[in-house]
Amino acid sequence: MSIGIESPHEMPAADCGDSASPVVVPIDPNALDVLWSDFRSALSELTVFGRLADPSRLSIGRTALFYPAIGLLIGIAVSLLDWVVRAFVAQEITSVLLVGALALLSAGRQLDGFATTADGLIGFRGREWAIATIRDRRLGSSGAAAIAFLLILKVRGLDLLSDPMRAVGVLLPPMIGRAALVCLAYGSRAAGSAAEAAPFDPAIGLRELGGASIFVAVVTLALGGALGLLVLIVSGLVTLVLRFYLDRRLGGVTPQSLDAGAEILETVALIVFALAS
Repeated sequence: MSIGIESPHEMPAADCGDSASPVVVPIDPNALDVLWSDFRSALSELTVFGRLADPSRLSIGRTALFYPAIGLLIGIAVSLLDWVVRAFVAQEITSVLLVGALALLSAGRQLDGFATTADGLIGFRGREWAIATIRDRRLGSSGAAAIAFLLILKVRGLDLLSDPMRAVGVLLPPMIGRAALVCLAYGSRAAGSAAEAAPFDPAIGLRELGGASIFVAVVTLALGGALGLLVLIVSGLVTLVLRFYLDRRLGGVTPQSLDAGAEILETVALIVFALAS
């Protein structure tokens, strides 16, 4: 009695209609190239790395999706610096160095926008005057006083940060500030535009706003827990107030006021972490 063994080559092919084969969706390499290009553009626009950009013109658009990620990278770099420097010098000196590193990594663009915006809004003399002053990059006395106050707040906030929340308090505020920039720009009018309701940047859509918001919420809640939730609530409320204020005072936003908003929200998040740590 012989037993016949069927060769694998002779086995009948499976009926495609009876099998539930998984459908493999190919990844479009062009889409990945576009995302990588957007990421590099965001890196150039928000940091000292990459091409030099005109700080008076912020071309956000699709790159807004990666703004919080760039802020997180800045936070990581500053957190590493904090971890290294604190082993050798006092915390007070470390705080000053960290504030300097934040300004250096962002090429001072957010600080510049904060100073010029303060020049236009402090001692308000009308919308047209304010917009013209904000767009003038020369630093006035109001801007100098405002930027000094902001830097003192940052230094003192970093002084108050203590373990175990210090690492998170240094890491997350730059990300929250860059996300606020996206939220302020989405759907806002362009201040000083000839058209009354001209959008600041119509390329910023729900994809950019939703992606940036979800990224920030997930990272902040994962690392900050209940305190992270408090920071998100306070930051969201401040962003809404600031958006309303800019719309009433300027009739919309300018690139400089968006940078000012990023600085304000970064500082607010830092102060909340500092007071609660």
